[in-house]
Amino acid sequence: MQKPTWWDETTAIKGGGERLPAGGYPCTIIGGAVTQSRKGKEMLVLWVDVAEGEYAGLFVRQYKQRKQSDADAKYPAGGTYYQLTGLDGEPNNTQAGRFKGLVEILKASNPGWDWNFDVESLKGLMFGGVFREEEYESSYDGTIKTATKIAYINELEGIEDVPAPPKKELERKSYGVIGDTIPDDDIPF
Repeated sequence: MQKPTWWDETTAIKGGGERLPAGGYPCTIIGGAVTQSRKGKEMLVLWVDVAEGEYAGLFVRQYKQRKQSDADAKYPAGGTYYQLTGLDGEPNNTQAGRFKGLVEILKASNPGWDWNFDVESLKGLMFGGVFREEEYESSYDGTIKTATKIAYINELEGIEDVPAPPKKELERKSYGVIGDTIPDDDIPF
C-alpha cells in the first residue's frame, strides 16, 4: 500500500459519537411534512432536535455529518417523530384525537401560536420530547443493538423531570428445547 498525496490533508472520521441518554428534553421542530403511512393513511412527519443543554443540536449535527459522506442521508431516526393525523378518517377517530392532542401540546408550549393547518408554521416551535432506548436488529450482522428515539411529545414545562420510559425491547423469538417435540422413536439414529 502506498501513501496517497492527499493523506495528510484528509480529515479523520472516527466511529462512535454522541448518544442521547433516555429521558425528557426541551426540543424544537426543525421541519415537517405530510406524507402517507405504509397503509396509505395521512401522516405528519416531524424532524426535531434537542434545543437546550449538553445535547442541544445533536440530531442536526449527526445529519450534517452523514451528508458529508452520503448525499442521500436521511435525518436521524432518533429525531424523527411520526403522527397519523386521522383527518382522512371518520370524525372523532382515535388518530384524529391523538393528532389534536399533539396540536394542543404545541399550543401550550408556544403561547400565542395557533394551528392553521400549515405544516410550515410548525418550524421553530418548542415542546418537551421524551426519548427512550429501543432495540433493533442490525441489518449488517443480525445482532441486537439499541438506539435512543423520540417516543412522545409532551408540554415543555417540567420536561426535565419526566422519567425515562422503559426500554422498548424486540420481541424475542423462542425456540423449544431440543427433544421436546420429537419422540425418540422418530429420530433416525
